[in-house]
Amino acid sequence: MNIPQNLPCAFPFWHTPVLTGSANWIATAQKQTFRHSYCENVPLEEIAIQVRYDRLIPIIAEVGTVPTDVFLCEYDALSYDEALVIGAANITDLMTFDAYTQDGRDFIEFTGSADVNQATAIDVLTQAGLIASTWAGWVRDGGLYYIILQFADETRLYSELIQIVDFPEFPVTPDTCTSRLRIECVNNCPIGDLPSTNFAPHKIFVKDPTSQPTYITEKSVATNGKRQERITWAGVKKRWKVSFNVTEPVADFCSLIPLFSTDSSAILITDTYGVGSEVSDLEVEISWPEELGGCLARVDLFFTRDFTDFENCC
Repeated sequence: MNIPQNLPCAFPFWHTPVLTGSANWIATAQKQTFRHSYCENVPLEEIAIQVRYDRLIPIIAEVGTVPTDVFLCEYDALSYDEALVIGAANITDLMTFDAYTQDGRDFIEFTGSADVNQATAIDVLTQAGLIASTWAGWVRDGGLYYIILQFADETRLYSELIQIVDFPEFPVTPDTCTSRLRIECVNNCPIGDLPSTNFAPHKIFVKDPTSQPTYITEKSVATNGKRQERITWAGVKKRWKVSFNVTEPVADFCSLIPLFSTDSSAILITDTYGVGSEVSDLEVEISWPEELGGCLARVDLFFTRDFTDFENCC
């Protein structure tokens, strides 16, 4: 697969493996979408990936070892491509990475299966110097950040921009301010460049509500000698369309979502009403709206849930 980022996953990271030290940091950081000139007129909140305040989303990357340090950087952090990033918190103690090898390729994963311990002490480098704080004391609800994974060989991975917002894992009320549509994808076997993700499922939270579904009727009929038809079975499926804007690296992943559906239990969608189930008949359409200047793709995701059925009992 011809992709510029490390992997076509729901939480993309950038990496320049042929360089080390400051050369790697500079080249890699420049690839983050929100730094591109053609994104200057797009609100950062539209560019950012949605992340819960209480729990970081899963991470998977193709690298040989786990990171030695993990930094949570404010979007406008200074000296972001130097050794000491001003406006960054060291959150290494809040995250546990596992390394594994599949088909001769090395990967790391962070499962994102536990809530952040918000009382854990973290060091934050500010313009005033190094201060001691906690997640709850430093991370702002609605704040814009990105993550740096730093390795022993002096290479780094820089994530796409994220917005950390206090919303529940599974929606409680159909309100885009306090809840999100949740999409979780798990693949038990590789999909292209993507390795198996049994422990670190891909996860996307979408602000667009589920509304205005269509209804598809399927039926089987029997015909008697007078050519009169009688329904022997009928079913109605409820088909949803969800639209949201994403950066190109996330669009790469979204284009792959239908491939996960080869396993009937691989895709779980919980809508803004809090109703969650496995879904089927997935389709993805990706376009590039002119008003977004090529910075963001529009993803239209179609999926079906079984609604009700009827079988003639006479």
